[in-house]
Amino acid sequence: MLNGLGGLWLDRGEPERAKPLIERALAIREETFGPDYPLVAASLAKLAAAYGDLGDGAGALRLALRAEEVGRESLRLTARSLPERQALAYAAMRASGLSAALALAAGPLRGDAESCGCGWDALIRSRALALDEMATRHRAARAGTDPALAQLSTAHARAQQRLANLAVRGPDGSAADQYRALLDEARAEAEAAEQALLSASAAYRAESARHAIGLKEVAATLSTADVLVAYARFDPLRPSTARAGTAPGEASSYVAFVLRGANGQPVAVPLGDAAPIDSLVGAWRERCGQPPVAGEATSAEADCRQAGAALAQRIWSPLADLVAGAQRAFLVPDSELNLVNLAALPADATSYLIERGPLMHYLSAERDLVPPLSQDPLGQGLLAVGDPDYDAAWALAAAKPAASPFSPPAASPAAPPAAS
Repeated sequence: MLNGLGGLWLDRGEPERAKPLIERALAIREETFGPDYPLVAASLAKLAAAYGDLGDGAGALRLALRAEEVGRESLRLTARSLPERQALAYAAMRASGLSAALALAAGPLRGDAESCGCGWDALIRSRALALDEMATRHRAARAGTDPALAQLSTAHARAQQRLANLAVRGPDGSAADQYRALLDEARAEAEAAEQALLSASAAYRAESARHAIGLKEVAATLSTADVLVAYARFDPLRPSTARAGTAPGEASSYVAFVLRGANGQPVAVPLGDAAPIDSLVGAWRERCGQPPVAGEATSAEADCRQAGAALAQRIWSPLADLVAGAQRAFLVPDSELNLVNLAALPADATSYLIERGPLMHYLSAERDLVPPLSQDPLGQGLLAVGDPDYDAAWALAAAKPAASPFSPPAASPAAPPAAS
């Protein structure tokens, strides 16, 4: 109730009245549920909005980052035990401070490299988290056949399941102190099971190390000739301040984070409202997808170039000075920008970005730059193939569907040439 009342005062533009109510609600929730409960994250995110409205950007960022950390750990706890559809749904609606952190890093704090880095670090740790957790679950299910390791993995899964069930269920009529004691017991059991599994499994240690990857670890993989560009879509610091008449999500914006080399300073480049950028993406894809008409190829390319130039002006030109001179660009798109091949956008009236450089590599998440701690053993020796004869009779026969065992025998194809 206190949290909701504080939110109402925020919506009315009176953060000074909202702040003490939300702080009281936060204290009650931490005392009842502990500091790592999803409802705590919701109060922290709302309190961050109040601090932002009061002009305390640094305090708002601190609270938003804490909210995102709590929400992220809650998602990690539940994603492995929920069915995939439910895990993705939970990821979409979980309490989060990420949008608030990005809004601050791209807005009032964008001139501060440390604040920018903190916002980007939270983005790196949270991007594609639900998919990573489910992938980890599938890999664990296919992991080796060592009975002792399987027993530890099962014990860990059961402990996590119990903790997740308690966290999702809530007190459910129990007294606050009883529920808190159950949570603490389940958390201790899950931590003990995890430590046992970490000690026994190198693969699980590698998975756990991946969870700790942030901006520092990603930056260490870059050379002086590299640049990392990460796009992110975010909502306003306080969604209720969105323009009148806009639906949820329509007031979103894009930001691009840029890091030049391992020792560079992260820079946040605001790109503006998401709706017009998404519209430009759709227009460019539509024009480029039209089949050429005989005798009108030049006109079709001109239309595609015009649409591409408008898009490049919004999502690439603002970064041009920061990217200039780099040999390789590692790109992490987000939202509708996943549908854009930046290399195909015009660089000027006569050339495209692929012709001007840098060489572009796409990543699904910044964490993909960091090599895994444990890798499958590499093969030995060299396999070299030269001058293949794709028209050889034996090759053509091999490409045909296998004959039915009840079919009459066919003439045997010529044998493949002996290896030299």
